This record gives sequence, C-alpha cells and structure tokens, in this order.
Amino acid sequence: MVSSEKGSALIWFVFLVAILCLVVLTLASAVHQYLFARELIDFTEQFALGVKTRYQLQPGSNISPLASSLLQEVASQYSFSSLQLRQVSLETGETVRVIFCAKWESPIASVSASRTICEVALAR
Repeated sequence: MVSSEKGSALIWFVFLVAILCLVVLTLASAVHQYLFARELIDFTEQFALGVKTRYQLQPGSNISPLASSLLQEVASQYSFSSLQLRQVSLETGETVRVIFCAKWESPIASVSASRTICEVALAR
C-alpha cells in the first residue's frame, strides 16, 4: 500500500502563502514609512527656508514667533499626525535649525505599528 502525499503539499502551500502575505505586508509598511519620512524631510527643509526668509525680511526679530506664525499658516496644508515643532533656533547668527517630529502609523489595519519620526533641517 502506497501512502498519499497530497496533505503534505497542501500544508507547504498554505505555509508559503502565509509567509508571502507577511512579506508583502512588511514591505508595504516599510515603503509607506519611507515615503512618510521623505515628506517630513521635505516639509522640514521648506519650513526652515521659510523661517530664514522671514528672518531676513525682519532682521533682529526673535526667531520663535516667526516660526510659530509660519507654522499656523502652513500646518493645515499637510496631513501629518501629531506634528510637533521640537526646536527652532538661530545658530551662529545666521543659520536656522529646525527639528520636526511626527507620528507615523502603519496604513494596514491588521499591522498595528507606529513610530515617531524626527527630522532636522538647516537653512543658511
């Protein structure tokens, strides 16, 4: 009597499909996180340039109120979750340093992953 191998092939197939699904979900989350971080970098760089431009138009003014007013004007145009301006400073009298942090959450409902991402930009 010969034993059948049909059951063992089905187990391997189900296992491989499950592994493939996990890899696809992981890659989708990783790509989304990368794109989120890239958008945050772009926003931070543009914000630093905006603050630097406003500072040059109003020399001698305090940098914090300039940054706060600019943030109120532009924050509604972006869809960052819990966007925080961690630091805005004027270094060596001419370089504006800005640090923004935002919370990234996985776009896939079954993967409950989140992370706070911070980016730094300098404008001279």
